[in-house]
Amino acid sequence: MIKTPLSRKSLYMQANKLYPGEIAGATELECEQDIRGITGEGAYAIAGYCTQPSVARCSACSLCSYGLDCHNNKVAQ
Repeated sequence: MIKTPLSRKSLYMQANKLYPGEIAGATELECEQDIRGITGEGAYAIAGYCTQPSVARCSACSLCSYGLDCHNNKVAQ
C-alpha cells in the first residue's frame, strides 16, 4: 500500500484536533504559517516539527524537494 503525504491542512487539523468544516476557509498557506509559528503567538502548532526554524517557509527550505517537506508532507507553494 502506497502512503500519500498529508497536506498542510491535514497536518494542521491533526495538530489542533480540528475537523474540515472548522477550517473550511483556511488556505494551505495560512495553515503552513500557523504550523511554523509565523502568525499568532509565535509558537509552533506542531512542537518540534521544523528542523530549520530560521527559514520562513518550508517551500523555501533547502530540505524541501518536489513540493514535499523533510517529513514528505506537501508544502504550501
